[in-house]
Amino acid sequence: MNDLDAAIAALQGDDVVVEAEAALKLWLLAARNDHHTVAIREAGGIRLLVALLESRRHRLKLHHSKLIPTVSKALKQLAQNEENKVAIREAGGIPVFVALLSSSSFGTRQSAADALLTLSHLDAENKVAIREAGGVPPLLALVESSGPISSIPWPTAQRQNLHATAARALLSLSCDNDDNAVAIALARGRVEAFVELARRGRVVVCAEFFVQNAGAAAKRKAALVVAALLRDFYKLAGRIPRYARPIIESYL
Repeated sequence: MNDLDAAIAALQGDDVVVEAEAALKLWLLAARNDHHTVAIREAGGIRLLVALLESRRHRLKLHHSKLIPTVSKALKQLAQNEENKVAIREAGGIPVFVALLSSSSFGTRQSAADALLTLSHLDAENKVAIREAGGVPPLLALVESSGPISSIPWPTAQRQNLHATAARALLSLSCDNDDNAVAIALARGRVEAFVELARRGRVVVCAEFFVQNAGAAAKRKAALVVAALLRDFYKLAGRIPRYARPIIESYL
């Protein structure tokens, strides 16, 4: 039995330590090359990892176990492959990751946000699935300085890293998806700015770049929230780009 087969078999036991070691092995194999990511999917590894994540999140005190973050990181690595993104969605992984965003464990929140960021990147169906699974409010809670994260005594560096990951996930969800961008704007309570935005040309934002053009009203409405998210992210990083400042200031 090779390493992959042994790890797949170990995922089907009932020992948390063994399961965590198996998930770590699959994570390392997936990181090695894309051939392994395909082989893991074809062996049923994605389905087993999602099922393990779902079953264990109800049975463990997450802050006492490395299993959940390790499984999440393994799935994030597997999601570098486009077909695996589909497999994770079809296995029910997205609602599980959304639920884990509200964990009391820093490692669990961070790994869940990382996984959603990767799953949403350049995948139109996953962007919709994350919104429909309720992913926008918990991601926003991690971005907003007044959210639940501010009351948890995590080290500053960890807090900032989680804040930035959640912001990037929201930016990814907004990119080329009008419904998601408007949903994020509504969740932030920025409705009063929609009228003003509708009077101007739109700003389409993808990743960290601004492109000014003319277009649909939905994107004009969404411009404010995306600019606000970038403002938060760059303030955190201490590097608001010179070209971005006047655009952000004009919308906020």
